[in-house]
Amino acid sequence: THCISSAASDVYKRQQLILDRYLLAIEQKESMEGPYNPELAEMLYGLGNTLQLNNQPNKAIAAYRKALYIKRINNGLHDLSQEAILRGIIKNQMSQGNITAAAASYGQLLQVYLKTYGENNPELIPLMKEISQWHVNTYLQTGGRNDGYHLEISFQLYSDAIRLSKEGQEKENIKTLSLMNDLATTCYYLSAHQQLYPCLLYTSPSPRDG
Repeated sequence: THCISSAASDVYKRQQLILDRYLLAIEQKESMEGPYNPELAEMLYGLGNTLQLNNQPNKAIAAYRKALYIKRINNGLHDLSQEAILRGIIKNQMSQGNITAAAASYGQLLQVYLKTYGENNPELIPLMKEISQWHVNTYLQTGGRNDGYHLEISFQLYSDAIRLSKEGQEKENIKTLSLMNDLATTCYYLSAHQQLYPCLLYTSPSPRDG
């Protein structure tokens, strides 16, 4: 038991040393080159990842948000370079069970893709499918009375992805058929939810909200 305790203490000390070095480097960079230096965004993103791995999610989200702010100041509100930071934020929010916030952050990421590629670009399809599947999986884990909006968002995104996949195709390809199968599954869950809660009225957020 003493050996285990000693080993755990050594790991903690090493982790704290890494964090202290991150913080010192960030402080020096801010002092020498200003609070909006582009390199600070990458350093803060690394700090956020380290804090997340060390079970300090509140501090991690603060680091991610500061990194995101600096990215947007330097590169613009919808620059694709912020994707990794947004994904860090999403992972953080999921780890804390903050589903509503994670859905909003996914909406922000989709908005970045839309601004980068345009609304009719097939480059959007993988992200649309990822977000759609996440909403379905999240619904299946909860399935509560007010969780039908997950299925509505999934339905919208799968429909958009199918449209993009079919455009320019003389016939349905394997990718389109796979998306149609996913859409059919979503429709099944949505129908079941509506039958379970027939009198429920709620406003579904847009998958592009963020």
